[in-house]
This record gives sequence, C-alpha cells and structure tokens, in this order.
Amino acid sequence: MMAESRSRLVKVADAVAEEIRHRSFTLQPTVRRRYVTDIALSDMSTLYVDVQPGDLTTEAVSQEAVEYTCRVDILIRKKFTPEEEDSATGKIETEEIDRLLLLMEEIHDFFHMRELEAYPDAVWEGMEFMPVYFPNHLWELRQFTGIVAATFKVIE
Repeated sequence: MMAESRSRLVKVADAVAEEIRHRSFTLQPTVRRRYVTDIALSDMSTLYVDVQPGDLTTEAVSQEAVEYTCRVDILIRKKFTPEEEDSATGKIETEEIDRLLLLMEEIHDFFHMRELEAYPDAVWEGMEFMPVYFPNHLWELRQFTGIVAATFKVIE
C-alpha cells in the first residue's frame, strides 16, 4: 500500500479552497490554494482569497488514536485602484471596505459547523477572525488584508 502523499493539514486546506471555489458569495474572488509569502499585491482590482495551511497541533485521545487539530488561514486580499479612493481625501471608500468585510463574514458563516465534502474525516472545530483587517495595509499598501481562520479536527 502506497503512503499518502499529502499531510492532513494540506488535505484540509485543499478541501477548504475547493469549497470556496464552488460557492457563490456577494463578491466572486479568485481562489488560490497557496503559501502566501508576498503580502503586498502587485496587480490592482483582483480580489484574491488565498487558502494556506496555518497550524497543526496533536493530542493523544487513546492509545490507538491521535487527534490532529488543523487550522487553515483564509486570506482575503484586494489592492485598491485610484478609482476606489475618495478623490478629495485619497482614502479608500468605506463602501469598498464594507463589501470585503461582508465577504469575510460570508466565508465565516459558510464554514460554521460545516463538513468538508472533499475530506469528510475533518470535523469542524471553530472559526476566528485574525484580524478582521490590517489597518496599516490600507494606509501603507492601499490594500485590504483580512484573515479568517478555520479549524478542523481529524482523529486517526
């Protein structure tokens, strides 16, 4: 028998990305399952939802079983164009940020108590905003960055 080629954490991240890809939200992002190493976006106007493995902890639940707690980070990122800024103040329009916060809530609510179709062994544990958004990214990068963390448990 061949060994599994993906870790539990990667299987959870893949399943989360796949579910977001096939769901309709008020905004339709470009969904990518990747490792975010470059926080600043270079292309303007594309709304990205990047799904990456976040954290993994383990605990023995019996002599035969281990509980794997897998946290997946869902990054919502968009670089704003000059048209999305208030021409008088240069600040990003409040409505633009509000729409992205709504998307974050929709993703949060979608995964609440959800079973992952692509990885049914993963049981929903919790959701958390980490943070809702980074204010310094708005000012310094002209970019919205928010993170929703989804945690699932796998017992084997």
